[in-house]
Amino acid sequence: VGGPIALIQNGDTITIDVHRKRIDAALTEKEFAERREKWSPPPYKVNRGTLYK
Repeated sequence: VGGPIALIQNGDTITIDVHRKRIDAALTEKEFAERREKWSPPPYKVNRGTLYK
């Protein structure tokens, strides 16, 4: 939870390279760092049962 893919926003340009098994975002390290500081995990939608574990 909270990896680089969590920082992608609507409108960001991403490149998917199937042969190299990569997904790259057209963002600078500064942009990633700024988003990482502001990011917080979304609330859990499940509060009981198997998925809650």
